[in-house]
Amino acid sequence: MNSLLILYAESWGLLGNANAALGLARRLREAWPEIEIDLCSGEEVWPEFADWGRRISELSASLDAASVARDYHSLTRDITARVGLWPDQQALHEPAKRLTDRLANADSKVIATKGLLARLAMATGRAQVTNWITNPGLLGLPFHRCLDAHATCVPLEGTAERLTQLGVAPETISVTGPSIEMPFNRAQMIVTQSGASADTPILLIYSPSAVPDSVSTLIQSLPTERAIEIVLITHAGDKRDWNAALPEARFPPMHVTVYPGLSHHAFLALLDRMRAAKDRVLVTKSGPNTVFEVIELGIPLVVYRSGLPMEEWIPSFVIREGIGAVAGDWNHLGLRISEVLGKPQAQSDMVAAQARLRSRVFGDRSAIIRGLQKAVAAGSV
Repeated sequence: MNSLLILYAESWGLLGNANAALGLARRLREAWPEIEIDLCSGEEVWPEFADWGRRISELSASLDAASVARDYHSLTRDITARVGLWPDQQALHEPAKRLTDRLANADSKVIATKGLLARLAMATGRAQVTNWITNPGLLGLPFHRCLDAHATCVPLEGTAERLTQLGVAPETISVTGPSIEMPFNRAQMIVTQSGASADTPILLIYSPSAVPDSVSTLIQSLPTERAIEIVLITHAGDKRDWNAALPEARFPPMHVTVYPGLSHHAFLALLDRMRAAKDRVLVTKSGPNTVFEVIELGIPLVVYRSGLPMEEWIPSFVIREGIGAVAGDWNHLGLRISEVLGKPQAQSDMVAAQARLRSRVFGDRSAIIRGLQKAVAAGSV
């Protein structure tokens, strides 16, 4: 084999999948320098895939978990109707032809990071496919399954039964997405707003779909006997004037900074800074990428349900492992935050639980790469 193509999703999951693919490519190049490794976004060869990704991202960012679940089922029916279920490949004819043109070498192998992309790669008839899934919740969705792919990689031992039913040996590889390339020791990129100090508690809210009314209500539900630095990360396309939208939250003791989107690099730099703070909490929806990044760094965590069925395992996982607190939805966040912020023992317990989980879940990453090499090179696991 002379070449390897990593086929990933750029529009799905607000670039989480793209960052996972970039990290995977770097690690494989280091471990396998004699192989030419290329990356291709599924959107390049399958434009409709980008539309599905956009709709998924919009849904996943909503604060209303019930409506997300309802709308997601509608979206899955739409995708199933257009693509069909295995082995019906008629809808893949044109994108498969475009992908074939990208596979210049007859001996090309493909690592596909989504089930739909694995099926697309297999429809070319030109490539051996390794299906790398970083969210085990996806295995329950019929159009994400790719039963003839050579490997399915997931982060948790709890998915072993489902993998065995799919004919995959779950003990061969354990991995999670972007954390395979978690950067450390970078320069700090986020400047504390004037008025906050190094000892000020930090509350980071990662909510791309946040709206002023909901954020204002949440902030007003927090204890006000001491200063709190609040950093809110919204969607990159957010054009609203948050200074005007949250006038009641701008006076001491609350110091509010709003970022309309951050690059993955800047977001991780902010997490690095939070890790060193004495009193800190990160609030995020129940998406696996951010949760596993937090696990790797060691940061107190509060998660609220997204409503997406493939993310329903995250809240129970967080509670079972003791790595954070869970709010049923956005409306319960204030209470959960107050149970963690300013509570050193609760934060210490979460960080310790994350350290224990980190050693179990991530393990020996060289073994992860060796497993992927074996799957790609030999055609089986």
